[in-house]
Amino acid sequence: MTDKIILTLIGLEWLAFGLIGLFNPLLIASMLEMQLGSLNAISEIRANYTFFACMGFIALFSLWKVKLMRTAYLTFCIVLGCFLLGRILSFILDGFPSTGGLMIFVNELIVYLLAIWRYQKREVLF
Repeated sequence: MTDKIILTLIGLEWLAFGLIGLFNPLLIASMLEMQLGSLNAISEIRANYTFFACMGFIALFSLWKVKLMRTAYLTFCIVLGCFLLGRILSFILDGFPSTGGLMIFVNELIVYLLAIWRYQKREVLF
């Protein structure tokens, strides 16, 4: 039951934000306090947020294909582990983020900790 709750919440969050970024990259940029100055920047937002939507879809799909749960958790661990490392380095090199940046960091940290906790508990092999 724990996995169903966690994967549903994570899946819906990442799918929703992924779809928003895919179809409205300017809205996501404004939510993240970013300024986009080129079509390449918009393309990057769309590409990244399509990936995020796919991660959300995988989390939700794993609710029906239980053997994918471990893969979904591992994907979140790898991706968010890299994001967190990059953000921590940015804090050191660039200074402390705005409130929005801090909220993103905390969100990613919570999802990472949930994913790594559940990944270590899962007995299903992928």
